[in-house]
Amino acid sequence: MNRTIGSMVASVVWMGAVCAGPITPPPGPVSSTPGPEPRIAINATNTPGAGNSLYRITQPGSYYLTGNVTGVVGKHGIEINASGVTLDLNGFDVVGVAAMGVFDGVTTDGIVVNNVEVKNGSVRNWGDKGVDFSSGTSRTITVTNVRAAGNAATGIAVGEASIVSGCTSSSNGGTGITASTGSVIVGCTSTANTAFGISASTGCKITACNAFDNGGTGIFASAGSSVINCVSHSNDGIGIEVGFGVTVADCSAAYNGSHGFEASNASTITDCTAIASGGDGFFLYSSIIIRNCAAVDNTGNGIDSQSSCVIENCLAIGNTLDGIECSAYSVVRGNHCRSNGSGTEVGYGIHATANDARIESNYCSANDVGIDVDGSENVIVRNTCGNNTQNFNFVANNIYGVIVDRTAPVTAAVAGNAAAGTVGSTDSNANIAN
Repeated sequence: MNRTIGSMVASVVWMGAVCAGPITPPPGPVSSTPGPEPRIAINATNTPGAGNSLYRITQPGSYYLTGNVTGVVGKHGIEINASGVTLDLNGFDVVGVAAMGVFDGVTTDGIVVNNVEVKNGSVRNWGDKGVDFSSGTSRTITVTNVRAAGNAATGIAVGEASIVSGCTSSSNGGTGITASTGSVIVGCTSTANTAFGISASTGCKITACNAFDNGGTGIFASAGSSVINCVSHSNDGIGIEVGFGVTVADCSAAYNGSHGFEASNASTITDCTAIASGGDGFFLYSSIIIRNCAAVDNTGNGIDSQSSCVIENCLAIGNTLDGIECSAYSVVRGNHCRSNGSGTEVGYGIHATANDARIESNYCSANDVGIDVDGSENVIVRNTCGNNTQNFNFVANNIYGVIVDRTAPVTAAVAGNAAAGTVGSTDSNANIAN
Protein backbone atom coordinates (compact mmCIF):
# COMPACT_ATOMS: atom_id res chain seq x y z
CA MET A 1 0.00 0.00 0.00
CA ASN A 2 2.77 2.43 0.98
CA ARG A 3 4.62 1.59 -2.27
CA THR A 4 1.50 2.42 -4.28
CA ILE A 5 1.02 5.78 -2.58
CA GLY A 6 4.72 6.68 -3.04
CA SER A 7 4.54 5.84 -6.73
CA MET A 8 1.47 8.00 -7.17
CA VAL A 9 3.17 11.00 -5.46
CA ALA A 10 6.27 10.60 -7.60
CA SER A 11 4.16 10.51 -10.75
CA VAL A 12 2.35 13.70 -9.78
CA VAL A 13 5.63 15.52 -9.08
CA TRP A 14 7.11 14.33 -12.37
CA MET A 15 4.01 15.37 -14.38
CA GLY A 16 4.02 18.79 -12.68
CA ALA A 17 7.61 19.33 -13.65
CA VAL A 18 6.84 18.41 -17.24
CA CYS A 19 3.85 20.74 -17.41
CA ALA A 20 5.74 23.67 -15.84
CA GLY A 21 8.18 23.84 -18.73
CA PRO A 22 11.92 24.58 -18.66
CA ILE A 23 13.38 26.56 -15.82
CA THR A 24 15.91 28.40 -18.09
CA PRO A 25 14.34 31.50 -19.79
CA PRO A 26 14.48 31.86 -23.59
CA PRO A 27 17.34 33.83 -25.12
CA GLY A 28 17.03 37.58 -25.96
CA PRO A 29 15.80 40.64 -24.08
CA VAL A 30 12.81 40.48 -21.87
CA SER A 31 10.07 42.74 -23.22
CA SER A 32 7.94 44.65 -20.77
CA THR A 33 4.26 45.04 -21.11
CA PRO A 34 3.60 48.61 -22.30
CA GLY A 35 1.82 50.75 -19.77
CA PRO A 36 -0.63 53.52 -20.48
CA GLU A 37 0.55 56.66 -22.39
CA PRO A 38 1.51 59.13 -19.63
CA ARG A 39 0.80 62.13 -21.86
CA ILE A 40 -2.53 63.58 -22.87
CA ALA A 41 -3.58 63.48 -26.51
CA ILE A 42 -4.85 66.69 -28.08
CA ASN A 43 -8.43 66.01 -29.21
CA ALA A 44 -11.98 67.21 -28.82
CA THR A 45 -12.51 65.04 -25.74
CA ASN A 46 -9.35 65.77 -23.75
CA THR A 47 -8.78 69.36 -24.79
CA PRO A 48 -12.07 70.78 -26.11
CA GLY A 49 -11.81 74.22 -27.64
CA ALA A 50 -13.36 77.44 -26.44
CA GLY A 51 -15.27 79.87 -28.58
CA ASN A 52 -12.12 81.20 -30.24
CA SER A 53 -9.92 78.10 -30.29
CA LEU A 54 -10.03 74.66 -31.88
CA TYR A 55 -8.28 73.05 -28.88
CA ARG A 56 -7.63 74.48 -25.43
CA ILE A 57 -5.25 73.32 -22.68
CA THR A 58 -6.33 74.46 -19.21
CA GLN A 59 -4.30 72.23 -16.87
CA PRO A 60 -0.55 71.61 -16.36
CA GLY A 61 0.77 68.46 -17.95
CA SER A 62 2.34 66.87 -21.00
CA TYR A 63 0.30 66.93 -24.20
CA TYR A 64 0.92 65.58 -27.69
CA LEU A 65 -0.56 65.50 -31.18
CA THR A 66 -1.68 62.27 -32.79
CA GLY A 67 -2.11 63.81 -36.24
CA ASN A 68 -2.15 67.05 -38.19
CA VAL A 69 -4.32 69.93 -37.00
CA THR A 70 -6.19 71.94 -39.62
CA GLY A 71 -7.55 75.29 -38.54
CA VAL A 72 -11.05 76.64 -38.95
CA VAL A 73 -12.20 80.15 -39.72
CA GLY A 74 -12.39 82.40 -36.67
CA LYS A 75 -10.37 80.23 -34.24
CA HIS A 76 -6.84 79.78 -32.95
CA GLY A 77 -5.37 76.34 -33.43
CA ILE A 78 -4.15 75.29 -29.97
CA GLU A 79 -4.65 77.63 -27.03
CA ILE A 80 -2.54 77.14 -23.89
CA ASN A 81 -4.12 78.74 -20.81
CA ALA A 82 -2.06 77.04 -18.09
CA SER A 83 1.53 77.16 -16.84
CA GLY A 84 3.69 74.06 -16.60
CA VAL A 85 2.65 72.66 -19.98
CA THR A 86 4.69 70.67 -22.51
CA LEU A 87 3.17 70.42 -25.99
CA ASP A 88 4.83 67.90 -28.30
CA LEU A 89 3.68 68.44 -31.87
CA ASN A 90 5.12 65.00 -32.48
CA GLY A 91 6.27 65.81 -36.00
CA PHE A 92 2.81 66.89 -37.14
CA ASP A 93 1.60 70.04 -38.87
CA VAL A 94 -0.60 72.75 -37.32
CA VAL A 95 -1.88 74.52 -40.43
CA GLY A 96 -4.22 77.44 -40.95
CA VAL A 97 -6.79 77.92 -43.72
CA ALA A 98 -7.64 80.75 -46.07
CA ALA A 99 -9.64 83.74 -44.79
CA MET A 100 -9.46 82.47 -41.21
CA GLY A 101 -8.98 85.93 -39.69
CA VAL A 102 -6.35 87.19 -37.24
CA PHE A 103 -5.70 83.98 -35.32
CA ASP A 104 -2.56 82.10 -34.21
CA GLY A 105 -1.45 78.51 -34.61
CA VAL A 106 -0.29 78.01 -30.99
CA THR A 107 -1.04 80.82 -28.53
CA THR A 108 -1.97 81.91 -25.03
CA ASP A 109 -4.55 84.34 -26.43
CA GLY A 110 -3.42 86.97 -23.95
CA ILE A 111 -3.34 84.72 -20.86
CA VAL A 112 -0.13 84.98 -18.82
CA VAL A 113 1.65 81.59 -18.60
CA ASN A 114 5.08 80.43 -17.46
CA ASN A 115 7.22 77.32 -17.90
CA VAL A 116 5.68 76.18 -21.18
CA GLU A 117 7.43 74.21 -23.93
CA VAL A 118 6.35 73.69 -27.54
CA LYS A 119 8.44 71.34 -29.67
CA ASN A 120 8.88 69.10 -32.70
CA GLY A 121 6.59 70.13 -35.51
CA SER A 122 5.47 72.84 -37.92
CA VAL A 123 3.05 75.74 -37.55
CA ARG A 124 2.14 77.45 -40.79
CA ASN A 125 -0.28 79.60 -42.75
CA TRP A 126 -2.10 81.21 -39.82
CA GLY A 127 -3.80 84.58 -40.08
CA ASP A 128 -1.62 86.16 -37.41
CA LYS A 129 1.39 84.60 -35.63
CA GLY A 130 2.56 81.02 -35.89
CA VAL A 131 3.60 80.53 -32.24
CA ASP A 132 2.69 83.42 -29.93
CA PHE A 133 3.74 83.70 -26.29
CA SER A 134 4.39 87.43 -26.39
CA SER A 135 1.20 88.64 -24.73
CA GLY A 136 1.25 90.10 -21.22
CA THR A 137 4.11 88.98 -18.99
CA SER A 138 4.43 85.36 -20.14
CA ARG A 139 7.98 84.16 -19.53
CA THR A 140 10.25 81.09 -19.36
CA ILE A 141 8.86 79.75 -22.62
CA THR A 142 10.83 77.16 -24.62
CA VAL A 143 10.26 76.59 -28.33
CA THR A 144 12.39 73.77 -29.75
CA ASN A 145 12.67 72.30 -33.25
CA VAL A 146 9.62 74.13 -34.55
CA ARG A 147 9.17 75.27 -38.16
CA ALA A 148 7.06 78.42 -38.56
CA ALA A 149 6.24 79.28 -42.17
CA GLY A 150 3.84 81.42 -44.17
CA ASN A 151 2.09 83.04 -41.21
CA ALA A 152 0.63 86.50 -41.73
CA ALA A 153 2.63 88.10 -38.91
CA THR A 154 5.54 86.91 -36.72
CA GLY A 155 6.62 83.31 -37.06
CA ILE A 156 7.66 82.66 -33.43
CA ALA A 157 7.26 85.16 -30.57
CA VAL A 158 8.22 84.50 -26.93
CA GLY A 159 8.23 86.48 -23.69
CA GLU A 160 10.94 87.16 -21.12
CA ALA A 161 13.62 84.68 -20.08
CA SER A 162 12.66 82.29 -22.85
CA ILE A 163 14.59 79.95 -25.16
CA VAL A 164 14.12 79.45 -28.90
CA SER A 165 16.32 76.60 -30.08
CA GLY A 166 16.82 74.79 -33.38
CA CYS A 167 13.88 76.51 -35.06
CA THR A 168 13.26 77.68 -38.62
CA SER A 169 11.06 80.65 -39.43
CA SER A 170 10.43 81.42 -43.08
CA SER A 171 8.20 83.48 -45.37
CA ASN A 172 6.19 85.05 -42.56
CA GLY A 173 4.51 88.42 -43.01
CA GLY A 174 6.33 89.98 -40.05
CA THR A 175 9.54 89.17 -38.22
CA GLY A 176 10.76 85.59 -38.25
CA ILE A 177 11.62 85.23 -34.54
CA THR A 178 11.10 87.75 -31.71
CA ALA A 179 12.14 87.36 -28.07
CA SER A 180 11.67 89.58 -25.04
CA THR A 181 14.14 90.56 -22.32
CA GLY A 182 16.69 88.03 -21.11
CA SER A 183 15.97 85.37 -23.70
CA VAL A 184 18.23 83.01 -25.65
CA ILE A 185 17.97 82.28 -29.37
CA VAL A 186 20.33 79.52 -30.46
CA GLY A 187 20.83 77.51 -33.62
CA CYS A 188 17.93 79.06 -35.53
CA THR A 189 17.44 80.06 -39.17
CA SER A 190 15.18 82.89 -40.29
CA THR A 191 14.66 83.48 -43.99
CA ALA A 192 12.45 85.36 -46.45
CA ASN A 193 10.36 87.10 -43.77
CA THR A 194 8.79 90.44 -44.65
CA ALA A 195 10.35 92.32 -41.72
CA PHE A 196 13.37 91.38 -39.57
CA GLY A 197 14.86 87.92 -39.52
CA ILE A 198 15.53 87.80 -35.76
CA SER A 199 14.73 90.54 -33.24
CA ALA A 200 15.66 90.34 -29.54
CA SER A 201 15.05 92.75 -26.67
CA THR A 202 17.48 93.81 -23.94
CA GLY A 203 19.85 91.36 -22.31
CA CYS A 204 19.37 88.58 -24.85
CA LYS A 205 21.85 86.11 -26.28
CA ILE A 206 21.77 85.17 -29.97
CA THR A 207 24.15 82.36 -30.87
CA ALA A 208 24.85 80.32 -34.03
CA CYS A 209 21.92 81.74 -35.98
CA ASN A 210 21.47 82.43 -39.70
CA ALA A 211 19.32 85.20 -41.19
CA PHE A 212 19.02 85.68 -44.94
CA ASP A 213 16.73 87.14 -47.58
CA ASN A 214 14.61 89.03 -45.03
CA GLY A 215 12.91 92.32 -45.88
CA GLY A 216 14.49 94.29 -43.04
CA THR A 217 17.45 93.84 -40.71
CA GLY A 218 18.77 90.30 -40.59
CA ILE A 219 19.55 90.16 -36.85
CA PHE A 220 18.70 92.85 -34.29
CA ALA A 221 19.66 92.79 -30.60
CA SER A 222 18.84 95.53 -28.12
CA ALA A 223 20.97 96.91 -25.26
CA GLY A 224 23.15 94.64 -23.17
CA SER A 225 22.80 91.63 -25.46
CA SER A 226 25.33 89.46 -27.28
CA VAL A 227 25.42 88.20 -30.86
CA ILE A 228 27.91 85.37 -31.28
CA ASN A 229 28.85 83.17 -34.25
CA CYS A 230 25.98 84.33 -36.48
CA VAL A 231 25.62 84.83 -40.24
CA SER A 232 23.40 87.46 -41.82
CA HIS A 233 23.34 87.77 -45.60
CA SER A 234 21.29 89.06 -48.52
CA ASN A 235 18.80 90.93 -46.31
CA ASP A 236 17.21 94.12 -47.64
CA GLY A 237 18.25 96.11 -44.57
CA ILE A 238 21.20 95.97 -42.18
CA GLY A 239 22.95 92.66 -41.70
CA ILE A 240 23.44 92.80 -37.91
CA GLU A 241 22.14 95.78 -35.91
CA VAL A 242 22.75 96.15 -32.16
CA GLY A 243 21.90 98.61 -29.43
CA PHE A 244 23.83 100.09 -26.51
CA GLY A 245 26.58 98.01 -24.95
CA VAL A 246 26.23 94.86 -27.07
CA THR A 247 28.97 92.29 -27.67
CA VAL A 248 29.29 91.03 -31.25
CA ALA A 249 31.85 88.33 -32.04
CA ASP A 250 32.68 85.84 -34.81
CA CYS A 251 29.88 87.03 -37.09
CA SER A 252 29.60 87.53 -40.84
CA ALA A 253 27.41 89.95 -42.80
CA ALA A 254 27.47 89.73 -46.59
CA TYR A 255 25.49 91.21 -49.48
CA ASN A 256 23.01 93.10 -47.31
CA GLY A 257 21.14 96.07 -48.75
CA SER A 258 22.30 98.52 -46.08
CA HIS A 259 25.24 98.43 -43.65
CA GLY A 260 26.81 95.10 -42.84
CA PHE A 261 26.93 95.97 -39.11
CA GLU A 262 25.46 98.89 -37.22
CA ALA A 263 26.31 99.29 -33.53
CA SER A 264 25.21 101.80 -30.92
CA ASN A 265 27.39 103.34 -28.20
CA ALA A 266 29.67 101.28 -25.93
CA SER A 267 29.46 98.10 -27.98
CA THR A 268 32.33 95.72 -28.77
CA ILE A 269 32.86 94.03 -32.13
CA THR A 270 35.56 91.40 -32.64
CA ASP A 271 36.52 88.91 -35.35
CA CYS A 272 33.69 89.87 -37.70
CA THR A 273 33.50 90.25 -41.48
CA ALA A 274 31.42 92.63 -43.61
CA ILE A 275 31.38 91.95 -47.34
CA ALA A 276 29.67 93.74 -50.24
CA SER A 277 27.21 95.75 -48.16
CA GLY A 278 24.94 98.31 -49.79
CA GLY A 279 26.18 100.86 -47.24
CA ASP A 280 29.16 100.81 -44.89
CA GLY A 281 30.74 97.57 -43.81
CA PHE A 282 30.63 98.71 -40.16
CA PHE A 283 28.65 101.80 -39.15
CA LEU A 284 29.60 102.61 -35.56
CA TYR A 285 28.33 105.18 -33.09
CA SER A 286 30.50 106.51 -30.26
CA SER A 287 32.71 104.73 -27.72
CA ILE A 288 32.96 101.43 -29.59
CA ILE A 289 35.83 98.95 -29.69
CA ILE A 290 36.32 97.05 -32.96
CA ARG A 291 39.19 94.59 -33.34
CA ASN A 292 40.35 91.96 -35.81
CA CYS A 293 37.56 92.64 -38.30
CA ALA A 294 37.47 92.75 -42.11
CA ALA A 295 35.51 95.15 -44.32
CA VAL A 296 35.77 94.22 -47.99
CA ASP A 297 34.08 95.56 -51.14
CA ASN A 298 31.39 97.60 -49.39
CA THR A 299 29.55 100.36 -51.25
CA GLY A 300 30.24 102.98 -48.56
CA ASN A 301 33.12 103.10 -46.10
CA GLY A 302 34.73 99.97 -44.80
CA ILE A 303 34.53 101.18 -41.19
CA ASP A 304 32.66 104.42 -40.42
CA SER A 305 32.91 105.50 -36.78
CA GLN A 306 31.94 108.41 -34.59
CA SER A 307 33.88 109.80 -31.63
CA SER A 308 35.92 107.96 -29.00
CA CYS A 309 36.19 104.65 -30.84
CA VAL A 310 39.10 102.19 -30.81
CA ILE A 311 39.79 100.56 -34.19
CA GLU A 312 42.57 97.98 -34.05
CA ASN A 313 44.04 95.30 -36.30
CA CYS A 314 41.31 95.53 -38.90
CA LEU A 315 41.39 95.00 -42.66
CA ALA A 316 39.62 97.44 -45.03
CA ILE A 317 40.01 96.56 -48.71
CA GLY A 318 38.25 97.59 -51.91
CA ASN A 319 35.55 99.78 -50.37
CA THR A 320 33.99 102.41 -52.60
CA LEU A 321 34.69 105.30 -50.20
CA ASP A 322 37.16 105.29 -47.28
CA GLY A 323 38.76 102.26 -45.71
CA ILE A 324 38.41 103.68 -42.19
CA GLU A 325 36.72 106.94 -41.25
CA CYS A 326 37.14 108.12 -37.65
CA SER A 327 36.09 111.13 -35.60
CA ALA A 328 37.37 112.92 -32.49
CA TYR A 329 39.19 111.20 -29.61
CA SER A 330 39.53 107.91 -31.47
CA VAL A 331 42.44 105.48 -31.68
CA VAL A 332 43.17 103.90 -35.05
CA ARG A 333 46.01 101.43 -34.65
CA GLY A 334 47.55 98.52 -36.55
CA ASN A 335 45.10 98.43 -39.46
CA HIS A 336 45.63 97.52 -43.11
CA CYS A 337 43.74 99.67 -45.62
CA ARG A 338 44.16 98.89 -49.30
CA SER A 339 42.55 99.80 -52.63
CA ASN A 340 39.78 101.96 -51.19
CA GLY A 341 38.23 104.75 -53.23
CA SER A 342 37.05 102.90 -56.29
CA GLY A 343 34.09 105.24 -56.86
CA THR A 344 33.79 108.77 -58.23
CA GLU A 345 34.67 110.31 -54.85
CA VAL A 346 38.15 110.38 -53.40
CA GLY A 347 38.74 107.37 -51.17
CA TYR A 348 41.08 107.48 -48.20
CA GLY A 349 42.80 104.58 -46.55
CA ILE A 350 42.27 106.33 -43.21
CA HIS A 351 40.22 109.51 -42.95
CA ALA A 352 40.27 111.46 -39.67
CA THR A 353 37.46 114.00 -39.85
CA ALA A 354 37.84 115.79 -36.48
CA ASN A 355 40.27 116.54 -33.67
CA ASP A 356 42.35 114.68 -31.09
CA ALA A 357 42.54 111.24 -32.65
CA ARG A 358 45.62 109.01 -32.56
CA ILE A 359 46.55 107.28 -35.82
CA GLU A 360 49.35 104.83 -35.22
CA SER A 361 51.16 101.94 -36.90
CA ASN A 362 48.77 101.53 -39.83
CA TYR A 363 49.58 100.40 -43.36
CA CYS A 364 47.73 102.10 -46.22
CA SER A 365 48.40 101.16 -49.82
CA ALA A 366 46.89 101.70 -53.27
CA ASN A 367 44.18 104.12 -52.05
CA ASP A 368 43.44 107.49 -53.58
CA VAL A 369 44.99 109.03 -50.45
CA GLY A 370 46.77 106.98 -47.79
CA ILE A 371 46.01 108.98 -44.62
CA ASP A 372 43.93 112.17 -44.68
CA VAL A 373 43.48 114.36 -41.58
CA ASP A 374 40.92 117.18 -41.70
CA GLY A 375 40.93 118.28 -38.03
CA SER A 376 43.61 119.59 -35.71
CA GLU A 377 45.61 118.24 -32.75
CA ASN A 378 45.58 114.70 -34.06
CA VAL A 379 48.65 112.50 -33.48
CA ILE A 380 49.93 110.62 -36.54
CA VAL A 381 52.92 108.33 -35.89
CA ARG A 382 54.58 105.13 -37.13
CA ASN A 383 52.40 104.71 -40.22
CA THR A 384 53.46 103.36 -43.60
CA CYS A 385 51.78 104.53 -46.78
CA GLY A 386 52.78 103.24 -50.17
CA ASN A 387 51.56 103.30 -53.77
CA ASN A 388 48.69 105.67 -53.00
CA THR A 389 47.96 108.49 -55.42
CA GLN A 390 48.94 110.70 -52.48
CA ASN A 391 50.38 109.11 -49.37
CA PHE A 392 49.74 111.77 -46.67
CA ASN A 393 47.43 114.80 -46.51
CA PHE A 394 47.14 116.76 -43.22
CA VAL A 395 45.69 120.20 -42.48
CA ALA A 396 47.70 122.50 -40.22
CA ASN A 397 48.06 122.19 -36.44
CA ASN A 398 48.52 118.42 -36.15
CA ILE A 399 51.23 116.41 -34.41
CA TYR A 400 53.06 113.87 -36.52
CA GLY A 401 56.31 112.00 -36.70
CA VAL A 402 58.75 112.87 -39.42
CA ILE A 403 57.62 111.61 -42.84
CA VAL A 404 60.43 109.75 -44.55
CA ASP A 405 60.26 109.64 -48.32
CA ARG A 406 61.22 106.14 -49.44
CA THR A 407 59.14 106.16 -52.60
CA ALA A 408 62.19 105.50 -54.76
CA PRO A 409 64.73 103.75 -52.55
CA VAL A 410 68.10 102.88 -54.00
CA THR A 411 69.56 100.22 -51.79
CA ALA A 412 72.09 97.47 -52.03
CA ALA A 413 71.12 93.85 -51.84
CA VAL A 414 71.43 92.13 -48.48
CA ALA A 415 73.25 88.83 -47.98
CA GLY A 416 74.46 88.07 -44.51
CA ASN A 417 73.76 88.87 -40.89
CA ALA A 418 74.01 92.67 -40.90
CA ALA A 419 73.14 95.62 -43.10
CA ALA A 420 72.78 99.35 -42.78
CA GLY A 421 69.18 100.43 -42.33
CA THR A 422 67.37 102.21 -45.12
CA VAL A 423 64.45 103.75 -43.27
CA GLY A 424 66.14 107.11 -43.37
CA SER A 425 65.33 108.15 -39.80
CA THR A 426 66.10 107.05 -36.27
CA ASP A 427 62.87 108.60 -34.98
CA SER A 428 60.71 105.79 -33.57
CA ASN A 429 57.60 107.83 -34.41
CA ALA A 430 58.51 108.35 -38.06
CA ASN A 431 55.96 107.79 -40.79
CA ILE A 432 57.13 106.13 -43.99
CA ALA A 433 56.13 106.94 -47.55
CA ASN A 434 57.23 104.10 -49.79
